[in-house]
Amino acid sequence: MRVTRSVADFLQPLERKLPLLIAALLCAVVASFGWMVNRELRTAFESAAGDRLTGAAQRIASMLTAQTGALKAEVGQLASDTSVIAALARPSDAVIAAARARLGLQRPSATPLASRALFDRDCHLVMAAGPLAGTTTLHQCGAGAATGEWIQPILVRSDTTYYSIVAPVLRATNDTLGYVVQVRQLGDKQSAQALTAFMGRGSSLLIGNAIGAEVWTDLARAVPGPPRSMARGVPARFMPPDGHEALGVALDIAATPWIVDVQMPLETAHSGQYEALRNLALVALACVLVGAVGARM
Repeated sequence: MRVTRSVADFLQPLERKLPLLIAALLCAVVASFGWMVNRELRTAFESAAGDRLTGAAQRIASMLTAQTGALKAEVGQLASDTSVIAALARPSDAVIAAARARLGLQRPSATPLASRALFDRDCHLVMAAGPLAGTTTLHQCGAGAATGEWIQPILVRSDTTYYSIVAPVLRATNDTLGYVVQVRQLGDKQSAQALTAFMGRGSSLLIGNAIGAEVWTDLARAVPGPPRSMARGVPARFMPPDGHEALGVALDIAATPWIVDVQMPLETAHSGQYEALRNLALVALACVLVGAVGARM
């Protein structure tokens, strides 16, 4: 009788402590497992976000290369037109009128997003029309045209971003008579939003200069951007001026002096990770409760 009571006295505190001990052990195991899972999920989700950004940057860079290539061909055709060549080589009222008609300068309101100008070889303005015609500087006139670099760096004027396409007017292979310059606005905010809508909340598209003045734009206005020295084609973290760490991918745009940068807040890249961790936490809590109840029984 006394032995039975001693065993009962021993088992009573064990009966109370064993479930707590098992629950504590389960919590430790679950916490360790959760820490490892969180680390792996963080890496996986950030890698997946980086892949999405890289794919988006490649598509946008290809699109801009094709777009600027078409514009170069258009301006190149204008520069090689006989009336434009004659306006610089043998100017007369009739020739000037024909060149203005060929360049589309007789109705400037018909080209709201583009302005054109014709310069002689010394970068003296011959004719111009369009809302941005006055932004064309003598430096832009022949900049890069001799080496085939027709697309110019992005410039800012009154919060409007624009660029120039410069094509040489040639009478012979090495005889440059002047230049046709077309000035265009870079784009608009709606275009950028449409291009980044599928990438996630808070994603944005920036285009900036790889050379020249450090200018970044979201296609609506000039904005701060990532370091221009960031590696190309590799997802990288950086800290924007708003203080929220971001993940971005930068690529050079072929045949232009531009960089495209596609980025998203780091918390957006990890949003799926947090949801997965919440689900795992519920499963872990259920396991701990089941283990504690089982030990108690």
